Amino acid sequence: MCFNREKLVEYANSHPDLFPSEWQRDNFANGNQDQWDTMLDAEGLQGWSHHYDGSVQGNSNGGSYTSDPGIEIVTPILSGEDGLYQIVHFLELAKKLGGYTNASCGGHVHIGAKDLLEGTEKQVANKIIFGLLTAKKFKPLLDAMIPSERRGNDYAL
Repeated sequence: MCFNREKLVEYANSHPDLFPSEWQRDNFANGNQDQWDTMLDAEGLQGWSHHYDGSVQGNSNGGSYTSDPGIEIVTPILSGEDGLYQIVHFLELAKKLGGYTNASCGGHVHIGAKDLLEGTEKQVANKIIFGLLTAKKFKPLLDAMIPSERRGNDYAL
């Protein structure tokens, strides 16, 4: 995901407890992992982290130093209602930070299947059918998170 540099500067300046030095504020606005992980923890997203991904490129605002940072956000294993709340919370935070996607952004989801093959043949078949129907039901939501130019290619669902 990419983030609007100006929104990041605003956030950092309004949170001197998280970013007490100008160096930390600048590094946050540049997408520095340590400052991002500090912010994610402070926002209640424990276990979420930032990773550098050179393929994610934010929009340029007049040069590479002033480009919006593009970063990869990695979640811990999420499950149940709490996992959904964390995703909603992150999306609200991303909106506040000017988060956006472009052609360089992508995403992937790992779905646990540990219990998928437990049970009778009929139970296993029902789980697989339910999983496929659920995936189909949520496809429009997932498509909405993918830039239109990436939908329908090998990288999109």
